[in-house]
Amino acid sequence: MANVFLLTSKPRMGKSTAVKRIADLVGAGLCGGFYTEEMRADGERTGFKCVALDGREAVIAHIEEKSPLRIGRYGVRTDRGGRS
Repeated sequence: MANVFLLTSKPRMGKSTAVKRIADLVGAGLCGGFYTEEMRADGERTGFKCVALDGREAVIAHIEEKSPLRIGRYGVRTDRGGRS
């Protein structure tokens, strides 16, 4: 059985950086999972995307998303579409 790790802490503490460094050290081919990244424009946070360790990514929330499901000012995407 594979080991599963969940890394949590306060915002901007380096969780995504740690996940990326561990994947680089171990080898992304031996790891699975994802991390989230802020999306920014003109110095302002505009949304969040999910980035898989295999390189796939998808927007999960954005200020311009027209979804009725909202968290703060972000519309949450409910489809499963993503970008490679």
